[in-house]
Amino acid sequence: MYSLRAERRNVPDTKGVRQETPLASTFLAVLENIFRKIEWRDLGININGRSITHLRFADDIVLFAKTPDDLGKMINDLASESAKFGLKLNPEKTKIITNGKKDLVTVEQTQISYVDEYIYLGQLISPEDNINKEVERRIAKGWKKYWGAKEIMKDKNLHISTKSKLFNTCILPVLTYGSETWALTRNIAKIIHLPTCHGKEYGRDQKKG
Repeated sequence: MYSLRAERRNVPDTKGVRQETPLASTFLAVLENIFRKIEWRDLGININGRSITHLRFADDIVLFAKTPDDLGKMINDLASESAKFGLKLNPEKTKIITNGKKDLVTVEQTQISYVDEYIYLGQLISPEDNINKEVERRIAKGWKKYWGAKEIMKDKNLHISTKSKLFNTCILPVLTYGSETWALTRNIAKIIHLPTCHGKEYGRDQKKG
């Protein structure tokens, strides 16, 4: 940890930085400084004439590369520059998704694993862009949220408008999270039709409600 004073103290870290804490802005500033120092001009992938090397939300970072060699260089560049600020890349939590050859990629002599799918920012991504699987995940999470509020949903003393507000506020956002990235086909539209998430029990409650 650094201070505005001349002295420097090492503070043992026992937990991650939460986004709502004052230290979070300092952490993000350090990450920004790290990426500004890395030279990746000839790396990354081209999208509509623009070179994209990475995406990041806080410390959730995605690197884009054309080849395993390029990716290996980018990961090690990031690990090396991060180490200068006391940050360490966790190879075990780092995964690779590719639609090409699965050549060996290592960081600090540790092999990075390839996976067929990964949950990034709460949404499943894969080379096959399997939207159906992601929709099924959303429905399952919607059901979990619904059953968590089962006592309220089944309370005969609550008006249906109160239950509807709860559904629209707490359950529907879970079901539709990331839906702006879905390719809406007839099959998906049929799967996510609201009665599917409401369920038969909720439908009966509405009639009684």
